Amino acid sequence: IGRGQFDVKVPVLSRDELGELAESFNIMSGELARTTVSKEYVEGILENMNDLLIVTDPEGRIQTVNRAAVEMFGNAPVSGKPLLSLFEAPPEAAVIRDAEVVLRTRDGRLTPALFSSSVLRDRDGRLLGYIVAARDITARKRNEEALLAAKLAAEASSRELETFSYSVAH
Repeated sequence: IGRGQFDVKVPVLSRDELGELAESFNIMSGELARTTVSKEYVEGILENMNDLLIVTDPEGRIQTVNRAAVEMFGNAPVSGKPLLSLFEAPPEAAVIRDAEVVLRTRDGRLTPALFSSSVLRDRDGRLLGYIVAARDITARKRNEEALLAAKLAAEASSRELETFSYSVAH
């Protein structure tokens, strides 16, 4: 059980105090198996996220990053760097939800991202650091620009058609 192997059962060989203890142990082991999430499971989720995940210390220095963050910022020593050094223009608040920011990638490109952050505290409420998640929105921004260009072109065509219709009518 100490190694996370909760499927181990102790044989119940009697109905005395030792048997009751063994039965209680088996019940406890089953409850732990049902309610405990393994460290590997959580790490697997975090590593396979498509969004960037960064955890900082209370001073905002990067402590942990996931695979998506490594892909964007490279294998350069990110750990220990100030989180704010990754931004073109750093956000002003510590807790943010869905703010559009610009991140500077490992090769110097500026990448638009949707950014959220929250405070990480221990059970006693002490500040442990910050949790940051970001999503690259480059494709979305390109689509928005294309839609705006198409809208402007349609409005210009509509004005030209209106002018032409007016001149034909008079």
